[in-house]
Amino acid sequence: MGPGYVPCEVSSRWLQFPENSGGYFSAGEYIEVDVMTLDQNEKPRKICNLILTRADLERALKNVKPPIDK
Repeated sequence: MGPGYVPCEVSSRWLQFPENSGGYFSAGEYIEVDVMTLDQNEKPRKICNLILTRADLERALKNVKPPIDK
């Protein structure tokens, strides 16, 4: 699946990031991310794609905190 592969830990879905970003919008550098799954023949199939900015991805990940110990 390559270095851009980010698997779901509980399903046969994954995010597939490209090798290069797509360019720049006024909102910043954008990245086209494919949401993937396996079809009935166990072959990769794209569900949809998302156009996201690098800044939004970095901001969102920075704000995900570790789980709270119970």
